Amino acid sequence: MSIKKPRYSLLLTAYCLLFTGCLYYNTFYNAKDYYKKAMVSATPNKELLTKSIQKCERIIEYHPKSKYVPEALFIMGKAFFYQEEYSHAQRKFNELIEYYPKSKFIGEAYFILGKTYARQESFSEAEASFAMAKKFSKKKRKQELFFEIINAYLGRGDFVTTIQEVDGYLERFPKTRFKQEVLIIKGNALDSLGQFEKALSCYNNALGLISQDSRRFDILMMIGNDLLVLSRNEQALTHFLELENIPADVEEEVAIKLAECHRRLGQGEIAIKTLKEFEKSQEALYKTGEIYEEEFTNLDTARVYYDKARELSPSSEIGKKALERSSRIGKLKEYREGRTDSTTTEENEVAKQLAKTQFLLAELYFLEFNKPDQAIKEHKKVLENFKDSEYAPKSCYAIAYIYENIKKDKEMASTFYKKTLEEFPETIYAKEAEIAIKRLE
Repeated sequence: MSIKKPRYSLLLTAYCLLFTGCLYYNTFYNAKDYYKKAMVSATPNKELLTKSIQKCERIIEYHPKSKYVPEALFIMGKAFFYQEEYSHAQRKFNELIEYYPKSKFIGEAYFILGKTYARQESFSEAEASFAMAKKFSKKKRKQELFFEIINAYLGRGDFVTTIQEVDGYLERFPKTRFKQEVLIIKGNALDSLGQFEKALSCYNNALGLISQDSRRFDILMMIGNDLLVLSRNEQALTHFLELENIPADVEEEVAIKLAECHRRLGQGEIAIKTLKEFEKSQEALYKTGEIYEEEFTNLDTARVYYDKARELSPSSEIGKKALERSSRIGKLKEYREGRTDSTTTEENEVAKQLAKTQFLLAELYFLEFNKPDQAIKEHKKVLENFKDSEYAPKSCYAIAYIYENIKKDKEMASTFYKKTLEEFPETIYAKEAEIAIKRLE
């Protein structure tokens, strides 16, 4: 005799299946809801994004054959992207692309994957992803897609292509919401190519748009920088002085720009005063040292500021430059002191040592301090005071070289080349001078 199974066990099984299905659907629904709420504000809520990721992980782990898995992977990729965890985002998008190539999320996955690569400055991979996204992209997405491609060209350093792509983009999408951004990108590319006048035109055009007023300050800074590069110093000063609502995190940068304007206009005292309130800034200290050194020739004070700048961060680029400048000033002081110290050796030896010190001092001004006029002055002292030394022909030739190659004064260069040839005919410098005279003639 067969034993019938109680009907309630079948009902229980059905109920369990139904309950399980509802449970994982609710998990997926919650994952989507957390993501949606996380993206409501301008700055994504990372805590809610984490909760969304956790819910998606449960779907993938406990229900790997569910129809919701492709979308769960997609949501995870986006959530990781907005959390700036780009390697995790890449992994999820690549899993979606590999295992669900026919998913309706593929096009968008390629697009955000491209943005993920771009954020990590992997621009070749970004371009490849954007190229794949083109195949799936709908019309409404194409403007943003092409904008990101242009960004990738700029990031890769292909400035000529960037400019060409911007021009093509604006022709294709004349009313694009990205117009301000692409004009800024074009300006950046033109700056990188040294075409500052054209870059200024782009920035001014971008400034006239109201698409992203939050970029207004950035654009104004770019305009000011180009005015400085073009040596429009008075215009640059007026421009920076008129800046309003300066964000706290760039007050120092603006002050340094203002100081540079004042410095170029011969207003060294005002430049130093402008930098005074940023005495804990390494760059401001370094710039103050430069002003004392180059505008006032106050080497002792300059060295104090270089040393202060170096102490703040010795291993930074500015710290290394400050150390180099401080060391140069120390070396210069040694040469100056050595030039007058003639009490410890015989007269001929003293003269020889002084001639060498005077020559090295002149070279120091030229090669390390980049002061050709002062270098000429110091080299002439070699000719005046140590004409019989081995350094005299070197100095004479060096003066001619500076006039020819730095000051572009062919007449004075020719004068000193001839002087080298006539007064030091048996030296190698005379032979070089002879070649130079023929070249100039």
